[in-house]
Amino acid sequence: MNVNATIVGIVPFEIQEDRYLTIYYVHDDDSENILQVRLPASAVYAHPHPNDRVSIHYVLGVVTHIVEREEASSAGTAKAAV
Repeated sequence: MNVNATIVGIVPFEIQEDRYLTIYYVHDDDSENILQVRLPASAVYAHPHPNDRVSIHYVLGVVTHIVEREEASSAGTAKAAV
């Protein structure tokens, strides 16, 4: 299942030199409820930022990865690395 969402915050961290991200986000259809997920950096597109419009991929209710939505990546806005 894919759900459209917006990132509201990101906290990067490392465990034994492996990079992870805690990502805070809201589903587009429920902006009152802030959710969080911890994923390896490899499960998230390059250089995520707050306010990015994304697609959250779930399997059996668990987030497996996050991708930037097409309309967001085609907007052509320059972003700095996290």
